[in-house]
Amino acid sequence: VKVNTISKAMKTYFRTAGVESFRVHDLRHTFASLLVQKGIDLRTVQELLGHTSYSTTLIYAHLSQKHLENAIAKIQY
Repeated sequence: VKVNTISKAMKTYFRTAGVESFRVHDLRHTFASLLVQKGIDLRTVQELLGHTSYSTTLIYAHLSQKHLENAIAKIQY
């Protein structure tokens, strides 16, 4: 199966669901973000994504607002 074939099919499915701006590449960002939000360390995420540069992995690993709030909540005053 060609990547372009998968990309076209996914774009069709997402457009049908009302999601207009989607790229198959976005799945890499989602994968990395979910790993980080589940507590997987960035070095492991880097390996899973095949990045040679740690800074590239940081671009992919997005944290949700809830994840950030939970981190702050762990601080005891």
